[in-house]
Amino acid sequence: AFQPSPSAEDMISRLGSSGLLEHVWNYDPEADAKQAFALNVDNGWPTLGEMRDANKTVLLTSLYGLLPGAPSMSGSYVDASDIIKGDADSTCTTEDGAQVPCLEGWDAVTFEQQSPSNAVLSANFAASQSLFAIENLSSRRGRDDHSTDYWPIPNEFSDFPFQAGGNPYQGQLAANYSHVIDLEARWSELLAPYGMVPNWLLVDFFNTTCPESSIAKGHSSRTLLPNPSEGLIEAVGTINKQRRAKWANRGNY
Repeated sequence: AFQPSPSAEDMISRLGSSGLLEHVWNYDPEADAKQAFALNVDNGWPTLGEMRDANKTVLLTSLYGLLPGAPSMSGSYVDASDIIKGDADSTCTTEDGAQVPCLEGWDAVTFEQQSPSNAVLSANFAASQSLFAIENLSSRRGRDDHSTDYWPIPNEFSDFPFQAGGNPYQGQLAANYSHVIDLEARWSELLAPYGMVPNWLLVDFFNTTCPESSIAKGHSSRTLLPNPSEGLIEAVGTINKQRRAKWANRGNY
């Protein structure tokens, strides 16, 4: 049955009973419930400095331009020339000017589509966007590896029950140290002419410790065991160290 969204009153009550309400920065107990979480953006994030002074963690999001004054964001695309069924409904431009079918990064069907060699800029890429996200996700969700169609779904047995959050086997491949390093380097190269660098690296939310073995290889695993190939956090640490060193050499850090 359809479950309607909870009311603002219910959310406030649940946050209060869980102990989380006191940590919500912009909650106003004197405001009407529907406005209790209203964010004042009239002056373009007037409370950011105050929040940082209070050692609060700040997450800036563009909400696709719905918030005035919010930073804008663009995301990565993958060459989808290998999709032979369904609809890769976007067009991207390669470095040599060729037009190719493409998918936004978070719509990639297989991990192979996330190869650095498949990184392409959207045909309507705007350098005016202030943030760039590498959408390092793939989610076969039962589909054929070369189709965006959700029927028939020949890989349903191995991908179930992970449709909602992607495929954990693909996820642990995408979290591989060398892959993350190479993918970030490729996108840094593509963005350099526009004076931009990747700001965010998006990954699926599920645990990527699915072990790579003869049993798990190519299939979803329900076992959460240490995965020696998992290197997302280490890779991000390496990238940040390299950036700090580069900035220091330029005298800008």
